[in-house]
Amino acid sequence: MHSVLFLVLDFLFVAALYVLLGAQFLAAIQILVYAGGIVVLYLFVVMLVNLKRAAGGASGSAPADEARDSACRRRCCSELGAIAVYSIARCRSPVVPRRARCR
Repeated sequence: MHSVLFLVLDFLFVAALYVLLGAQFLAAIQILVYAGGIVVLYLFVVMLVNLKRAAGGASGSAPADEARDSACRRRCCSELGAIAVYSIARCRSPVVPRRARCR
């Protein structure tokens, strides 16, 4: 279920990139077609399949597994934060410079 929600976010972020590039029509199509239509199909598939978790699934997990998952989440978040800080530090201008006019 979470994968479908993150897929919707991914499509919305791609639409935001289209807007930043000046292609508003493609952004609207991206939202209408992909985030609106295809994701609904994925959502229905996930809901209809409704896989049953094995006994002792997420609710009966061991504390060691939870600690390992927590450490993995912290490590992933810190790596993403480091990438974001590096990207912001390397960015010289938030606006793409225009091409020089030929004389």
